[in-house]
Amino acid sequence: MDMRIRTSLVTGANRGLGLALVRHLLERGDHVIAACRVPGRATALNGLAGEHPGRLHVLPLDVADARSRSAFAGELPLVLGEGRRIDLLFNNAGVLHAGERFGTLDEERLAHSLRVNALGPLLLVQALAPLLADGARVANLSSQLGSIADCTRFGTPGYSISKAAQNMATVQLAHALAERGIVVVALHPGWVQTDMGGGQATETVDASAAGLLHVVDGLDAPATAAASSTGAVAHCPGRRARARILPALAAGPPAMIDLILYQPEIPPNTGNAIRLCANTGARLHLVRPLGFDMDDRQLRRAGLDYHEYARVVVHDSLEAALVAIAPPRLFALSARGQVRYDAPRYRADDAFLFGRETAGLPGDVLAGVPEAHRLALPMRPGNRSLNLSNAVAVLAYEAWRQLGFPGAA
Repeated sequence: MDMRIRTSLVTGANRGLGLALVRHLLERGDHVIAACRVPGRATALNGLAGEHPGRLHVLPLDVADARSRSAFAGELPLVLGEGRRIDLLFNNAGVLHAGERFGTLDEERLAHSLRVNALGPLLLVQALAPLLADGARVANLSSQLGSIADCTRFGTPGYSISKAAQNMATVQLAHALAERGIVVVALHPGWVQTDMGGGQATETVDASAAGLLHVVDGLDAPATAAASSTGAVAHCPGRRARARILPALAAGPPAMIDLILYQPEIPPNTGNAIRLCANTGARLHLVRPLGFDMDDRQLRRAGLDYHEYARVVVHDSLEAALVAIAPPRLFALSARGQVRYDAPRYRADDAFLFGRETAGLPGDVLAGVPEAHRLALPMRPGNRSLNLSNAVAVLAYEAWRQLGFPGAA
């Protein structure tokens, strides 16, 4: 964007991340239009308007209501004034209905989630399209929970389904507005300390808002068009202030390899493997029975805040895992292996099998792997084995190195 004063619009601006975005936009000198359902109750937002007279306008908007969207679009030209257009639109308004359980799902709640999180942003952009500047940026606040590929459990179905739909709406909008040079992206803000995210979240609203703006400011229309039109989701943890394209919708680098942990027993080892996969792009498969629950505190602690960025699938049996993965080649790491781990030439579609911490792979499982694919790690004489998570890391990084570290920063 050029150096003129920009006009930015934020929905859901009365609290949390939306309010933080308004603050940051004002601090950098933008004219800001802040929209929320009931401005009269937006105490903090109205306080900001008093501190920035003429630069912050607060308007009513319920993104899920057609009449509200129409009224908003009708009032906006009066606020913008002659010749001004919107340079940046943050579709931040969203809803997450708590307490959804399979067997008691409510149709109206699901429909409301869809109206607020997916249909509302799509129809709002359509209504405001004549008021968007050519070359503008539209940022839809999405979530990793909208990723179909990364869904590993039942939870928050209304939110997850609606965010998946919003991601497709982003793709559609990117195509619709491409000829005007308008870039449309879906941004995952991280796990943010809001009423929705909760106090245990890892990102403050200010850090996340700063990260989001850093990413949006760095968007380049030619470079971003392909990513946005395929539904790319950028992860923007504010404290790192950089974007990471996630494989949520087959955008960004493909998964590198598949790592299979056969009946793992110690939660920190699996937590470390989750963190490894988040940082390398490998997919992690866990074969039951597990020696822990997936919500185990030690597993979560070892994985830090990387859990939502890794692809983790739990399978009822090794057979089920192999059917789901369908790897052309399966390698197994074992103390009984005869092939040094760095000898084969690995491919991106290879799968690697690791045994239990206490017993390794059963004999019948190992027998199902060709001898040329039974791998071993060199160790000093008299030592039995490495820690499971260390062994997984050694092999994963060797495969990644051979592949040229695809997707690395």
